[in-house]
Amino acid sequence: VMKGMASLADALKSGDLSSAQDAYASLTDLLSSDNSSTSETSSSDAATSGKAKLQSALADIGKALQSGDLTSAQKLFSSMAPRGQNVDTVA
Repeated sequence: VMKGMASLADALKSGDLSSAQDAYASLTDLLSSDNSSTSETSSSDAATSGKAKLQSALADIGKALQSGDLTSAQKLFSSMAPRGQNVDTVA
């Protein structure tokens, strides 16, 4: 999932809408497959709520990308990063 986030970050940074859309699609695929495989092991409420926040933020980014609004997607993505942590996680 971190690799998917890094791909999305790179695409958003480069201002390439179609790459950002592709990266978003593969990231959401990763998240949904990750959910099904780890649902029974993730007993931590904090991890679950963190994941829910992430998915909610990603849904907003997805809407912005679908409407072709790269600027909003970039702003949403950067606001997702924990304070003081750089979003461009070089994996």
